[in-house]
Amino acid sequence: MPLPRSLFLSIMLIMAGLSWVAPTYAQARLGEAFQLIAMEGAVKVRESLGEVFRPVKAAELLGPGSALQTEARGKAMLFLSQGVVLKLGEESLLEFGQQSLNASNPSDFLVTLRNGTLQFAVDLPDHRPGALIYTLTSRLTIPRGTGFLVSVEEDRLFCIEGGSISIANQISGRHLSVGPRQVAISEKNGMLKLSQVQSGEMDQLLVKTRVTLAVPPIQSLRPPSPAVTPITLDDQVRQPWPVLPPVIQSPNLWIHEASGSNGIIGVRPTPRR
Repeated sequence: MPLPRSLFLSIMLIMAGLSWVAPTYAQARLGEAFQLIAMEGAVKVRESLGEVFRPVKAAELLGPGSALQTEARGKAMLFLSQGVVLKLGEESLLEFGQQSLNASNPSDFLVTLRNGTLQFAVDLPDHRPGALIYTLTSRLTIPRGTGFLVSVEEDRLFCIEGGSISIANQISGRHLSVGPRQVAISEKNGMLKLSQVQSGEMDQLLVKTRVTLAVPPIQSLRPPSPAVTPITLDDQVRQPWPVLPPVIQSPNLWIHEASGSNGIIGVRPTPRR
């Protein structure tokens, strides 16, 4: 039975260790770049094809054309402002696509897991077609959901939560929808099948991808906007006054009480000079 959306979002926040915020720009278009927000062990980055891998920096932005590699006991957590958190496990290689397959929305993200283990949490707006994650033989479409993708000799997609996660085998063209507690197995010979998650499998994958949040996303560092408070009667009479001629500061600015045959009369005071 699918989890309520509120519980699903809680899973995402626990996994990410952060709260989603609106997109912004810093060094590169964050709609197209992932920010490295946590890492352990040896993690390297290649900025473009043909370059050599170098040690990655905390909070670095990884845009289209770059690649991230973890070595033994190396792990990394990545954040995308549109609503995606990825955790790359040990001895894994993740590449960031040059362009989107959706021509009408070029900011859709596209990554390829060349080898290793990837944990994902996706919560994209309803108008988005879904995150695209590739392997050498499979294509995943994830509008909303959490789970694991393991690509070694075969591809194994583990679904934790999400009713619209789909996987297609690029060799045979077969595709399946994967529900909670199910695992899809995609093989290089074109086979694609579903099975149930075995006891302990999720725990092992969590250990392989667990990493502690170390750097808050750039978006969360922006100062909050001032709170808007309603205007009260007290605010309306509080100084500074509007620009008006100075007047005598009496309890009643416009009425002087005086005795006369007709009783109280009102007199406009002479402005103070």
